[in-house]
Amino acid sequence: MLTTVLMGGMGNQMFQFAAGLAQARRLNTTLQLDISLLGGKRKYTLGQWNLPDIAITGVGVTPTVYESGMQYNRDINEKVKDGDCLQGYWQSKKYFDHIQDDLRKIFIPRSNIGPSFFATKNSVMLHVRRDDYLIAPHKEFHGLLPMSYYESAMSYIR
Repeated sequence: MLTTVLMGGMGNQMFQFAAGLAQARRLNTTLQLDISLLGGKRKYTLGQWNLPDIAITGVGVTPTVYESGMQYNRDINEKVKDGDCLQGYWQSKKYFDHIQDDLRKIFIPRSNIGPSFFATKNSVMLHVRRDDYLIAPHKEFHGLLPMSYYESAMSYIR
């Protein structure tokens, strides 16, 4: 079994799940999600997606493989072994590129929008992040995008 520690909001959890699932598939083992670092404002958000049956623990598994920096770690496949616990943000598609077709099926909302919304090939969802980016220290580190960015994105989508 491989464990991935979930941290942060929805986007972070999606990256962490995807990287963990990719490694679990590579190792032909199961994946478990550790939610012990979530709490307060940050909740488990992956339940809204079409995830396979997966074990969730709140015990706090001791991490054995840490992400080193925000860049893609090329030697990740040599580091991760069955029984490890991954902790990091894993924000590169290179970690899970080989299972992208599976992830597209998994990351379909189970919400009240319903499958009919996604039945057409032109369905699009747009996520606008604001919340914690409006306050320090995130505001200074990440910055806010101007409205023109979103207007341009919506124009591109149309």
